[in-house]
Amino acid sequence: MFYLNSFLLFSILGYLGELSLSLLAHQTKETLLIGPWMPIYGLGLLIVHAIHKKLTQYKLSKKKEVFFCFLLSVISLTLLEELGGLITATLFHRSFWNYEGLFLSIGPYINVFISLIWGILALIIEYLFYPLVAPLLKKTPRLLTYTLLLLFLLDNLYCLTKNFFSLFSSL
Repeated sequence: MFYLNSFLLFSILGYLGELSLSLLAHQTKETLLIGPWMPIYGLGLLIVHAIHKKLTQYKLSKKKEVFFCFLLSVISLTLLEELGGLITATLFHRSFWNYEGLFLSIGPYINVFISLIWGILALIIEYLFYPLVAPLLKKTPRLLTYTLLLLFLLDNLYCLTKNFFSLFSSL
């Protein structure tokens, strides 16, 4: 339950973060799902948490642990961003981000500067924020978790079928 709650919480926080940035930029943010979640953020948090958990097993100095957590998070989250971009472009013929016009871009879905930001945010979340919310995630009522999961799954099912049928209607 803990990891499911983590996934759901950070999917929602990722959505709210994206929404906030788009409002500040006076833009609208297109998303694939209807609900207030972006699963790539929830998945990214689980990856970073797994990296951190594995690193703590090696009993490194705190500096080395943080350095390797940063480095592995940058690499993992960059790969996740590339994979997410390729999957949405391939399956849905849509792109939700494109870094090609920015300095230090490597194709449409990777930017070195953005990747470094992901690494910094990963450290802030994993070492500062996550320890604060972890006790709450462990105490989250099952009914709330199951309700959010059901809504999330229904949202995914609806959006996947809608996009699936719209692909074939355009042929």
